[in-house]
Order: sequence, then structure tokens, then C-alpha cells
Amino acid sequence: MKEAKIIYVIISIICVISIIIGVYEQFFNKKDDNTNISTNGKVEEPIEQIKEKTMEEIKDEFNAIFINGFSSEGKDISDIERINKEKKTNVLFSVNAILGVDIAPLCEDRYERTKLGGEKLAEAAMSIDNDEQLAPEITVLNQPYYAPIDNGVLALMAIIHVCNSKKYACDKGDLGMALKTEMDFFKLGKLNILTLPGEAASEFVYGGYSSAETSATGKGPEINPPCLVDIVGDKDLLVMGVSNDMTGYMVPPNDFILHETQPYLSTAKDRFDRRHYHETNSLGYLTPFVVADVLKDMVERLK
Repeated sequence: MKEAKIIYVIISIICVISIIIGVYEQFFNKKDDNTNISTNGKVEEPIEQIKEKTMEEIKDEFNAIFINGFSSEGKDISDIERINKEKKTNVLFSVNAILGVDIAPLCEDRYERTKLGGEKLAEAAMSIDNDEQLAPEITVLNQPYYAPIDNGVLALMAIIHVCNSKKYACDKGDLGMALKTEMDFFKLGKLNILTLPGEAASEFVYGGYSSAETSATGKGPEINPPCLVDIVGDKDLLVMGVSNDMTGYMVPPNDFILHETQPYLSTAKDRFDRRHYHETNSLGYLTPFVVADVLKDMVERLK
């Protein structure tokens, strides 16, 4: 018990120091307050220029990016189209942090860009023409599990009860700590639905991991767990994130990068100078492996 308290105190001190450093870097060491940095690390137009654009110009630019641009992970959207073709999946191009297009840099007006995003999602939804009637058969499997925490900042928040989550001893990870969360698997006729307690990168769900040449770490996809559609054996698997819980982002291990001196506090840049934000709001490197293992067990029991 004494050793555990000492570890908690050490983690708390480290986190406080890191927060102080992070605040200094954020507010006292800025280079240019008028520069908008995109999610792939490139410097975009100053915010004043974005404000001056008409909504028609913004829509035209958004449509161009939607068709030919980059996802928030810096991946060419053609990669997602390729995944659709190879896996014969239906990946909906959504406007959010993990899958699809980030339109925030295109429009400073939050109301207008929310409308724009909603219109694009509605167009995608209304274009679906392969719907079919399902048999009235329902199977539900709820699976609680323990998720290791390597994120020292989140660990501190759990210790001081900022997060509404209990902590448990764990033999995985660097901190020896885990939180209890859950996944659900539904079968509605022949439709399979999986709920995840966080936001999973699209390649973790549908495949298409970065190669060694393009990954953030320089490592190949062989170090990653199988993608979720392959584990289930269903290319039409429907995955719903942030369902029943929110444990953060699920980043593929070969694209997982942390800040060298302020891990889980400050964003890092990889070898291609791409900004990595999602890792700071994740439980850690092990998350995809744990989720994959839990899902494998669930699938086996549903057979």
C-alpha cells in the first residue's frame, strides 16, 4: 500500500511539472497567434483571410477537399476510397476528428460549418441505395473489460477523482493501472454492430494501415493488431464509437507518436512533420491490442 501511494505521489508531481511546462509553451512561447496550423502540420491561411471568404467559396473549397483532399490523420482520402474498393466496405465520409474531413480551417463561423458538415452527411446518407429488410432476430453480448492506462495525465485525473472512473491494478502497461469499461456486440438479423468506448482510427476498423514508408514511426503494419472487420469476418460491420463510455482515441501502434519531453500533455510531430494530437487524449499505445483481444473473445462466444 505504501509503495502504491509513493507511485501516485511521483506521478502527481511529474504531471504538475509537465502541466506547468505545457502552459508555458502554450502561452509564453508562441511564434505567431495569427497562423492557423492544419491537422497535417502545414501552415494554412491566416484566420483573417478565412473570415473574408464567402460561404459559396468555402463550400467549393470544402467539396474539393471532400473529394480530393486529406483526412485529419494526413492520409489522402483516396486511401479510404481504396479501402472501400479492396475490402468492399461502405465507409461513410464523416466530418470529425478521426474519419473524413476536418472543415474547421475552412470556416471560422461554427454555426455555418456545422450546417455545411450536416448537409454533406445528409447527402451521403440519402445517397444509400442498397438498404434491405433484416430478419427480426436480435442477439446482444455486453463485455466489460479492463483497459490499461499509460497516460499519466489521465491517471492523475483518476487518482484525484476529476474523472468519474475507478482505477484497478493491472499487470499491463507502464503504470500498472487500468479502468473498467465495456464493449457491446449486437446481431440484428445478419447485421453486426459493435460499440466502442472511444474513437477508433478508420484503419483500425476497416484496415489500410500505413506502410513502413508512410507511417509516423517508420514501422510497418505487422506490428498492429488485426483490423476489426477482419476479426469479425464481416466487411459490413457497423461500428459506433463513444458508446457507453469515452476512453479516448484508439491510434494504430505504427502511427503512435508521443512528445519526447511532455508525453500525453503536448502534441508531437512525426518524421514527416505531421502533428499528432490524438495520442494525448488516449489511454495509450496498448489500447488497440486490448480492444482487438476482447473482440476476438466475443466473436468466439457468439459462434
